Amino acid sequence: MTKLMQVGRPACSPTRLIVVFGVFSALSLPLSAQRASDSNLAEMSLEELLQIEITSVSKHPEKLALAPAAVSALTTDDLRRSGSGNLPDALRLVPGMQVAAVDAHSWAISARGFPDVFANKLLVLRDGRSLYTPLFSGVFWDAQDTVLEDIERIEVVRGPGATLWGANAVNGVINILTKTAAQTVGTMVSTVAGTDSAGSLTVRYGAALSQTSHYRVYAKYSRYAESELAGGGRGLDSWKLAQTGFRFDRTDTNGALLTVQGDAYAGRQHTVFLIPNSAPPYFAPVVDEPRLAGTNLLARWTRPEVLGGELMVQGYFDYTHRDTAIFREDRQTFDLEAQHGFIAANGQKLTLGTGFRTTVDDVGNTPTVSLNPASRRTDLWNVFLQDDIPLRQDVLHLIIGSKFERNDFTGWEVQPGSRLLWTPNEQHTLWTSVARAARTPSRSDADITLHQLTSLPILFAHIQGNRSFDSELLTAYEAGYRLRPNPRMSIDLAVFYHDYSRLRTTEIDPSSLPLLGALAIPGLITSPVTVSTTIGNMLDGSSHGAELSLAWQVTPSWRLRATYSQLQLRLTARPDSLSIDAEAEEGRSPRNQASFWSQHDLGRSWEFDWRASYTDQLESLGVPARLGLDARLAWHPSARWEISLNGRNLTDPHHPEFTPGTILVPPTEVRRSFQIRLRYDY
Repeated sequence: MTKLMQVGRPACSPTRLIVVFGVFSALSLPLSAQRASDSNLAEMSLEELLQIEITSVSKHPEKLALAPAAVSALTTDDLRRSGSGNLPDALRLVPGMQVAAVDAHSWAISARGFPDVFANKLLVLRDGRSLYTPLFSGVFWDAQDTVLEDIERIEVVRGPGATLWGANAVNGVINILTKTAAQTVGTMVSTVAGTDSAGSLTVRYGAALSQTSHYRVYAKYSRYAESELAGGGRGLDSWKLAQTGFRFDRTDTNGALLTVQGDAYAGRQHTVFLIPNSAPPYFAPVVDEPRLAGTNLLARWTRPEVLGGELMVQGYFDYTHRDTAIFREDRQTFDLEAQHGFIAANGQKLTLGTGFRTTVDDVGNTPTVSLNPASRRTDLWNVFLQDDIPLRQDVLHLIIGSKFERNDFTGWEVQPGSRLLWTPNEQHTLWTSVARAARTPSRSDADITLHQLTSLPILFAHIQGNRSFDSELLTAYEAGYRLRPNPRMSIDLAVFYHDYSRLRTTEIDPSSLPLLGALAIPGLITSPVTVSTTIGNMLDGSSHGAELSLAWQVTPSWRLRATYSQLQLRLTARPDSLSIDAEAEEGRSPRNQASFWSQHDLGRSWEFDWRASYTDQLESLGVPARLGLDARLAWHPSARWEISLNGRNLTDPHHPEFTPGTILVPPTEVRRSFQIRLRYDY
């Protein structure tokens, strides 16, 4: 649907400010070089970072530098030095990711296009637990808070991962992996105080029960300041969230690892919904205080040397609650999966697994948003198989596999994929892949009834779900090249072509066409009218682009990173389509994005980091291009203490990033902000 209001402000030109930061970094080089042996960056060199083992590409450990996919990894030190206060902000560091704040508690996040509050082509997991909601096949990011200091790494795979991860892993996979309890022994206290009364407090304690058993517990409270309205004034969208949780790990003498972990959270937001109204200006602002809460419990058992390989069994339970003025949902999810990986006699790495997930929801309907039936259970079964075939040992590998899933909406979905990896030597890695992925229908696609205002102030749309809605399909072609000209530099390039079919549209009922024709005649209709629409699969298209990242260890205490991504999206409605603004999706994604990140240790105790970024305009939303700058200055008076000053969005007092198009809220802008962070780790 088209937006209610467009946002437009001229982009800023803060070149001078960025140059000042660059000169400061260069001038401080002699000081940092004198004490390189004491620097934090020296603890893990760029070469060591490339040797980090990741699991998101193949579901078994492999070196980041040798992964046959467009993949990035954010380490715990990256998160600390970025100054990010939440997961969405941290994801801005990943090349090819589109991250935009809609308001203080909502984000539009995607990879390779199709960003929205209800983005549905990106799978997100935390320690093996899926974070997406079957309500709309997306993520409620406001409920995904965690202790950033406890994250070991965030692995981001750009491109389809459905061969192993299944439905919703269409344009990418985000896999958040936390540290083991043995890695967090001791007490950690972290607090943040910022402008506009924003801040947080985190307390975590970990200890050993024995030589093989460890645990940790934590509690966190966060308060987020409201944003600013596009035309000035308060956004009335502040929010707060409290969360607590635990993790227990036990390692047996035979190498088996048992993990049990869980979280519980509760929060309250402030939100203004724009509800369609029959009187001018044809919408009514409703000030609401939505409540959200949830709890989850996960257990995972992993044992090596079972039938020649490693066996993993995992199960989790997840409960979520959300109550707003326009909609309420309670959801319970149970998931069970098993995976076995082993090496065959001929050197092939075989990975196979199976899983079952069931989810039951109970919704509270309103005249604005409703689901019929109000309660529904859906089941998902899956089986997958992957074979890593060494065509030439340590030089050429062929990886083939497929996921087979059965859902209650479309039945069986087959999602195959193949990758070819060539590593002629340690300096060069080349890979290519072909894969098929499906975005299966959600509850909203099949069962929703939505009353919404369109771009015309007197035209309402009555959107009806479609029980015959089919899966959205993607066939993706990718290739990549990694070059390590020397141990201090790495260059990573990925190119892709995505072929989409049966994408979701909102189709006008033919009976409403005469009404739309009458609206085209000036003055003929002056009172609000409603057209009937149905969700359909009448959009096809393609996208192509490239993602480039460069890392350079200038000295042992100074690291530079640069990224650039380019995206071209072309969508076309089918000839018999009667969709509303189907092709406007093209202008909701930035065509060009770039960033430059400097991490610099200044002697034994000081760190100075800054990051400049550019995001292209969002044409169909009227959001201008923006040039951003974040900076962080940290002092370590001792090994246990860290005090840092963080500045965010320094180039502009406030700027827009996105305008939602489904559930309408007033357009807001992100403010410039400053935070002081204190962390004690003992």
